Amino acid sequence: MVEDVLKTEGPQEEFTRRVLELLRPPQGGTPWASLSKELREIGTKGIEGFRQALTAPSSRVRAFAATMMVKSEQGGEPAAELLLAALSDSNKHVRRHAAAALLAMPGILDERKRAEFVPRVARLLRDRSGTVRHKIAGMLKRWAANVPMERVAEALVKEDVPRCRRAQEKLLKAIVRASRKAKGTDNCTGG
Repeated sequence: MVEDVLKTEGPQEEFTRRVLELLRPPQGGTPWASLSKELREIGTKGIEGFRQALTAPSSRVRAFAATMMVKSEQGGEPAAELLLAALSDSNKHVRRHAAAALLAMPGILDERKRAEFVPRVARLLRDRSGTVRHKIAGMLKRWAANVPMERVAEALVKEDVPRCRRAQEKLLKAIVRASRKAKGTDNCTGG
């Protein structure tokens, strides 16, 4: 498919067009694997298509684009910047998918994820959407050693949705466990 595109039109514009076509949310039965494969073949040459999809009027297209950035192994600085911007999207599903994509993004060192992405994603613990707050708390447990405890404590104190509270409590416990492990203690008595 990619080779056919190159034979008929200018490469960059055609890659952008093809990526936009592929990023329409799949209609019943469209196999994600084949979409991911073709997007991987296009590679970073298709980043402009992702950029346009992440600013499309349809929130479904924007959320799907964020998810497919990871599934198609888009990585590197341009993809990271697009997903960081999507954390502020007006739609809760886009924010949630962008956060998940950032934390799973290939081609970005875990050190950068810990230092830059985790604190940015942790801001969503105070998101206006309970769905986002709940999902973010679950996502961040893997990164517990790097989640700012103050941000979680503040979110927990202000949380009024029971399932979000429970998820944030679990995250806070994971942070405490990670902190104890880093200090070489494993219980409340210090040893």
